[in-house]
Amino acid sequence: TANDSVLVRHLIASHHGFGRYRFEPSTDLEPEVAAFRLGEHELSSPTDHLLHDLGSGVSDDFWQLIRRYGWFGMTWLESILRLADHVRSRAEQQGTVDGSDKADEVTS
Repeated sequence: TANDSVLVRHLIASHHGFGRYRFEPSTDLEPEVAAFRLGEHELSSPTDHLLHDLGSGVSDDFWQLIRRYGWFGMTWLESILRLADHVRSRAEQQGTVDGSDKADEVTS
């Protein structure tokens, strides 16, 4: 499933409890470009992304994933990522990992 770019985008967007079939509308009064580097790859996106817009494709992607993995399959995949995120965050807070394997931040 890591080769499913639609699923990966959805899991990244929804793993904090938002973006499941749509995003709440929000306005970024001072938009910036958020960027980070992972190895040789640099990813960036504007903070005024308009993902809440009906034409953004977020809802279409969600329903495509529901058809592909089913309701329970999607819930299972989302749960795995959220629980892994909780475990990692707890380990970082307790100092049992040093975070040196995290992506390098890129300032804009």
